[in-house]
Amino acid sequence: MAMSIDRILAAQAGVISRAQAVAAGMSRNDVDDHVRLRHWWPLHPRTYLAGRHAYTDEVAVRAAVLWAGAGAVLSGAAAAWWRGLVERPPATVTVTIPRRRASRRRDGVLLVRRDLAQLDVTSLRGIDVTARPLTLLDTAVELGEPGAAWLESRLRAAGTGFDDLLAAHRRTAGGPGAAGARSVLLVAAERAAASAERLLARMLHDAGVAGWHRVPAGIAFPAARVLVEVAAVPSPPPRPGWRVLTCRWQDVLAQPDAVRRRIDCEVISTTS
Repeated sequence: MAMSIDRILAAQAGVISRAQAVAAGMSRNDVDDHVRLRHWWPLHPRTYLAGRHAYTDEVAVRAAVLWAGAGAVLSGAAAAWWRGLVERPPATVTVTIPRRRASRRRDGVLLVRRDLAQLDVTSLRGIDVTARPLTLLDTAVELGEPGAAWLESRLRAAGTGFDDLLAAHRRTAGGPGAAGARSVLLVAAERAAASAERLLARMLHDAGVAGWHRVPAGIAFPAARVLVEVAAVPSPPPRPGWRVLTCRWQDVLAQPDAVRRRIDCEVISTTS
């Protein structure tokens, strides 16, 4: 059963499309009369705002997605704002549409043609939006130079997994923005690894562990000839004869005690 006009407007902050109005029982002439009498204000072609509703950031986002049509998915910084990951929405709302669709131009809206996997799309407050990992990646690319630092801060936040980001990047590889996403993801991972290494060194110091010092490649235990590295990309041993213990920076941040026990076992087994 079709929703009533009032229910559609209430659910969509006053935004409605011509197709929705017709599906709810209005004739095309009725829609035209509402626009002519200024009961509804055009926001985009065939997309309107009811006159008693204020134009807000939510309205701008909903109107962009409705205008983009079937299969439209809110993306990038606009999706991050919709999810509460950034304080303010961007001036331009990015919307992903299927590749088979022709792109159109509209002030304040950027249409990106790419096909998304089901894992990368979710519904939130009545519109389709990119899933959290892809939202983070797309937003970091949109932010430009500050994007890597912003993404690193999200990587260190609870509930944000690097493996999920990497999987989302692989699913969208070859599409628009994929090269930029790979670059920002690597930089963010390197920054997170550096933060995790500093945390590990502080943890060893506070625990009174002796016989180690920091080197460019990580944390060295010379007596045991063990190098502990926390890196985005594993590096070779500093010199022949050394054993390298590679710790995922995600584990250092999330499971520091387990990492500490692993280091103790490695150093003790090497020196005994």
